[in-house]
Amino acid sequence: MFQLRTISKHTLRLLTQTNKQSVVMNLNRAFASKFDPPGYDTFAQEDRAKAQELKQQQQNNQNVESQGNDEMEEDVVPEVFRAHRHTYSEKPKEIEGYKRQLYYRCSHIGTKELEIILGDWLKLNMHNMSYADLEEFDNNILDIENPQLQRYFVNGEPIKDFHLNNKYVKIVQDYVERRKTDYINNIPKPEIF
Repeated sequence: MFQLRTISKHTLRLLTQTNKQSVVMNLNRAFASKFDPPGYDTFAQEDRAKAQELKQQQQNNQNVESQGNDEMEEDVVPEVFRAHRHTYSEKPKEIEGYKRQLYYRCSHIGTKELEIILGDWLKLNMHNMSYADLEEFDNNILDIENPQLQRYFVNGEPIKDFHLNNKYVKIVQDYVERRKTDYINNIPKPEIF
């Protein structure tokens, strides 16, 4: 009971002050210290410290990611996946089935520009290719990641050293250049039924 009287006396004294801003500040100080549960301030300090640590960790993670992105020259799939990519689906034994499979993979590669370029090139040239040529095309072109193919064929960037020995990368890049100058003769003829 005694604490309530002193609090109310203190409140009255504060209310009689002329400066309203100081009244609010003094009330906040008085009531915060009287009614906060024990250890409240330490909990708040711990929460602030945890929030600060989380913020610091997020900044560190962003710095590490940005440094990692600077170091990477191109988008690549890990070697383990690329080494075993061909074991995920079997190649058809007959050449016609393999041609259909390659055409489907090229025309559903995920980037519209690449789908058009590779699909049109295959339509024009696959009837002259042997099974070994189709396998080489598969290994040369479809093992390269889409962003890199986009750079070579759509953006016209020079071929990197590690792809220079790929026969079909150069052939398709030359096809794209011919297509720019003579479009009509470098697209498949429409099929009329």
